[in-house]
Amino acid sequence: MKRSSQIWLKELEAELASRHLLHHSFYEKWAEGALSRDALRGYTKEYCQLVDAIPALVRTVQTKAPTPEMVAGLGENLREEKEHPELWLRFGEALGLSRRDFLQHTPLPETTEAVSTLRRIVEDRSFVEGVAALWGFESQVPEVSEKKIEGLTTFYGITSPRGLEYFEVHRTIDQKHTAMEENILVSEARTPEDRKAVESAAKAARDAVWRLLDGVYRHHVLARQQLG
Repeated sequence: MKRSSQIWLKELEAELASRHLLHHSFYEKWAEGALSRDALRGYTKEYCQLVDAIPALVRTVQTKAPTPEMVAGLGENLREEKEHPELWLRFGEALGLSRRDFLQHTPLPETTEAVSTLRRIVEDRSFVEGVAALWGFESQVPEVSEKKIEGLTTFYGITSPRGLEYFEVHRTIDQKHTAMEENILVSEARTPEDRKAVESAAKAARDAVWRLLDGVYRHHVLARQQLG
């Protein structure tokens, strides 16, 4: 008997969770209150590259959508994502960064590689693979945002609504984005070949963000420990 699409997607979600972003060493130290302020600032400048890239990723996927309903749903997603870079800059300001700090920043190689990987997936692969890539990391964002808020308020002195707004928004909004993406995946990934392609794209997207965190951890945690 063929697995239902819903069961298949739940199984894939569980497989992605086996390497959940919260299991990365950088986020584990965040949750423990074990990061320096400088490490948080370094992370914030790196992750900004991804936040800035997401609207273009969504727009690219939207151009391949096969139905007006999917175009509209992704369009709403895009409108919301366009507001998020500003919220991220406000978080940076709460950490003591200036907007010039972001403009003058040169990303780490791992960050550049991560963003390039995501762009290749949405540009070079099919519509459903592009949706899978968005879902591959957005599905984990609400839980990650919850843990980040806990860490920031408990250990790092970030308590202002302005400084936390990015994460407060993502506790809920990516639940909506994920639900829309899952509906598309269930309806469009009809064959074993489709499902295999979706699995590949979702894992590649998650792993790209993991790779970004690898760079942050290497440069802002391990390197500082060796110097110390």
